[in-house]
Amino acid sequence: MRIYLFRHGIAADPGVFSKDSDRPLTEEGMKKTRQAAEGLKTLGIRPGAFFSSPYLRARQTAEIAAAVLDFPKKKILELAPLMPHGEPEDVLAELSKTSEEEILCAGHAPNLDRVLARAVGKTGGSFTELKKAGCACIEKEKSFPGRLLWLLEAGTLRELAR
Repeated sequence: MRIYLFRHGIAADPGVFSKDSDRPLTEEGMKKTRQAAEGLKTLGIRPGAFFSSPYLRARQTAEIAAAVLDFPKKKILELAPLMPHGEPEDVLAELSKTSEEEILCAGHAPNLDRVLARAVGKTGGSFTELKKAGCACIEKEKSFPGRLLWLLEAGTLRELAR
């Protein structure tokens, strides 16, 4: 199984919205997220399942990636543990329930970095810093821990799409 952890793109300023969960992607964030998703397509990524944090900016990121990767938007599933301060173990438990070979998760920092660390068997916190619209790929066999195959920043993904 391959798991793609895709951090949301550039979002609106937190001071403008009363609830952090309501912050949308900016126009620039949508554009750069789409270009990063095009880079994922260039890499041949074909997720059979999409999970997203319920926060607006993560849902928008998942929807953009789904459109680029020809995945039906209506099949994107919200996963509460993908919220910014969700529990990595809960994310991994949910991912372990799927039989899909490729899964894309749209979420936030610092949680995706913590999920990545736990997925590869690291304890004591994060060892990566996934940037906005960046993506990491983890491969696992039957159970965790898996191994980190790659981590690409949005700029690199955009270059791959050119």
